[in-house]
Amino acid sequence: MRYGRSAEIIAWAAAFFAYLILLGGYWRAFSGVALTDPAGYPVLARESRFFYDSGAREPLYIFLVKLVLGFFADDNIALRMLSLFWTFAAFIILVAGARLYFGFWTAAGAALAAAFNGIAGYYSCQGYNMTAYSCMIFLFFLLWIFPDDKWGGLAKIRPWVLGLVAGAAA
Repeated sequence: MRYGRSAEIIAWAAAFFAYLILLGGYWRAFSGVALTDPAGYPVLARESRFFYDSGAREPLYIFLVKLVLGFFADDNIALRMLSLFWTFAAFIILVAGARLYFGFWTAAGAALAAAFNGIAGYYSCQGYNMTAYSCMIFLFFLLWIFPDDKWGGLAKIRPWVLGLVAGAAA
């Protein structure tokens, strides 16, 4: 059965809005859980002087924490909002990649599976770096399987883009 483009746009708008509501539910359920390992991220971020001077943790995420701390007065909220952002970004990349390569119904199934993944929901507001790195891994695979002819004039920089995203995921 073939649906019109406007029906698909409405379906995706509803899916993304529903996912945001679901993330709000996860926030209400899990934002009161005490932070464990991520509680030390703001200290590492404040003490880092340049991008890779992060100490014992992964440098990209500590750098991102350093950027976010300037927008929030509370370290706890900053960490939780950062992981919430990356969870939503990973959701968008996963669903967009599924839609691009496998069609609407596969993407709709991926959206449902991702939306009701309780583990991702829990970590979406716990300040951990797993959501950012899963987003980078999804982006890497999306760019990796993207056909060469779709890159157009950017085909020459494709290895660099893939290397940067893979390095960010590492």
